[in-house]
This record gives sequence, C-alpha cells and structure tokens, in this order.
Amino acid sequence: MDAPGQELNVEVELVYREYYSRGARGRWDIAKYTYEYLDVRRRHRLAYHLHDVHGRPMVPHAHCDPNHDPAEEEGRGHLRAMLYDLREVHEIFMRFYASGLSPDCSTFLPLVVDRSS
Repeated sequence: MDAPGQELNVEVELVYREYYSRGARGRWDIAKYTYEYLDVRRRHRLAYHLHDVHGRPMVPHAHCDPNHDPAEEEGRGHLRAMLYDLREVHEIFMRFYASGLSPDCSTFLPLVVDRSS
C-alpha cells in the first residue's frame, strides 16, 4: 500500500503480511508477520516482525533504520518490540505519516541484552 495514493507522489510505502498455520484444535494461529513502514521522502524504515530469530521461535522484534536503502533486506539489527496486532501497528504507522515525522530509533533497545559487563 502506498500513501497518499491516487496519482500523487508516493511518500510512504506500507507492507502488511501475516502468515497463519492451523493449530492443534483446528483454529488458524498466526505463524509470523511482517509490518513495514518506509518513509520514501526521508529514507527511513520502521518494521515490526514476528518470526524465528537466531534459533529462538516466534520473537517479536523491530527494525528502525534511518537513511534506509530499500535494497537492504533486514537492515541494521533486531530491536526489542512487543507483539502487535495489525490494527495497532497500522495506527502507529498512520500517526507517523500524519505527523510528518520519522520514527525515533533511539527509543528502541537491542533485542539481545549484553550481560557480559
């Protein structure tokens, strides 16, 4: 999905993907998701993902990449994030778009805590 849409210049690209698998009780359970916000004008990416990371199953995490090159697959690294619903993350993305501001990547913490110090 692109915003603002119609024949106007694209300012933001939005990608929403959800994958489901049939659970033990015959219900459809979410298997993973990819929610992406790419600010085309400011070259900034915010993404929320749910998938396996480094052998850990179903890890909710974020990617926040200023000066993002759209050719990059994953970006800089995995950051901590909570589990999101599509409607929640869409609201977050639309607030950024409406405000004209880029996400503040300094508010995210690394996914892996370094306890070696």
